[in-house]
Amino acid sequence: MKEYSRPVVEKLDEKAEGVYAASGDDNNETVCRYGRKQANPGVDTCQACSATDGRQSSGSYFRGDYKGCPDGMPEKN
Repeated sequence: MKEYSRPVVEKLDEKAEGVYAASGDDNNETVCRYGRKQANPGVDTCQACSATDGRQSSGSYFRGDYKGCPDGMPEKN
């Protein structure tokens, strides 16, 4: 942890907004719209997502239907 700052809680009756305190984890991994941390041409979710340009995550798709991750996730080697 780089530098800890104690969170401050303020109550404002005229505002309707929630804030969640972070756990302190500095590992901010990006995930795609289907919750994956990396694209994998051999996974059904990635094959369907790639073939439909992100419009669906399931269906009858094959490894050959994979053209690349529409969300730009790194690909599994």
